[in-house]
Amino acid sequence: MRPAASSATRIEALTNLEHTEFRWLPALALFLVLLSAPSGNAWAVEIPGERAPHFSPVGAPQGRAGVLPDFAGIQQVRARKLSFFKFLLPLVQLENQRLSETRRRLNYIHDHVRFRRDILSRDRLWLAMVAEEFGVGLPDPGDPAFWRLIRLRVDTVPEELVLVQAAMESAWGTSRFAQEGNNLFGQWCFSPGCGIVPQERPIGEVYEVASFNTVHESVVSYMRNLNTGRAYRDLREIREGMRLDGSRPDPAAIADGLTSYSERGPAYIEVIRSMLRKNAEVIDEAKSLLVDAGRRQERS
Repeated sequence: MRPAASSATRIEALTNLEHTEFRWLPALALFLVLLSAPSGNAWAVEIPGERAPHFSPVGAPQGRAGVLPDFAGIQQVRARKLSFFKFLLPLVQLENQRLSETRRRLNYIHDHVRFRRDILSRDRLWLAMVAEEFGVGLPDPGDPAFWRLIRLRVDTVPEELVLVQAAMESAWGTSRFAQEGNNLFGQWCFSPGCGIVPQERPIGEVYEVASFNTVHESVVSYMRNLNTGRAYRDLREIREGMRLDGSRPDPAAIADGLTSYSERGPAYIEVIRSMLRKNAEVIDEAKSLLVDAGRRQERS
C-alpha cells in the first residue's frame, strides 16, 4: 500500500474556480449587498400564505463517533474491513444528508425563480451562505450559469466510493496520517503547522498532510474537495449527467473523474474500481448491520 501522502490531493485554494466570472466577496459585504435589495425585488418580498419546506439541521457526530478505533488490532481481514466500514459509514451518511437537504432547498428556491415567484428574505440570505461555502460567489438568481454551477457542486458522493477511497488512502485506517491526524483521504494543506510533515517529503516542498480534530471533519473536507476543486470538475459533470438521466450516481462511473486524485492517474482509478467490486459484499453487510442497529434503537 503506497503511503497516503504520495497519492494525496491538494486542498485547493477557493480562488481556483471553474468559472472566473464568479468573484468572492467577504461574507459581511455579501450580506450587506443582499440586505440592501429594494422592496419589490424578487429577493426581498416574502410570499403570503406560503412556507418553505422544513429542512432539519444536520450537526457533527456526538460522543466518540469521530474518534478512530484501533483497526490494526483486528487480525482477521474481513472483520477489519467490516469494522472499518461500520465505523465510517454513519459519518459519510451524515455529510451526504446535509448535502442532500441543501440541494433540496436549492431546488425549492430555484423553482420560485423559474415560476417568477418572490423569494423569502431568509432564503436569499441562506442562498448567499451556500454560494460562499461552495465557492460560487455572489448569487445571481436570474443567471442560469449560477444555478448550473451551484447544482454541480452541491450534491452527494456515493457512499461506496467514499468508503473504498478512505480504505485505500489510509490503509484501512492504520496509516500514520489516519492515526495521528484523523486524515483518511490523504489530503494536503500548505500552511506551516497545519498537519503532519511526511517523512518522504522532497526537499523544497512545503505541503503537509492535513490534520483534523475528528474523522468527521476529514470526511467533510474530502467531500468539499470533490465538490469544489477544479481538478474534479469531470467527476461533477459525470454525476450531474446521471442526475439528469434520472439514474442514481454510480460510484464506478463517477470514479472516472478521479484521475487527478493521484499521480498514478488512470491506474489509480482501476484500483478504486477493483476495490469497489471486491468489497461490495462487505459494504452491503455493513449497511445492513447499521440498519438493524437503528431499528433496534427505535424499538428500545
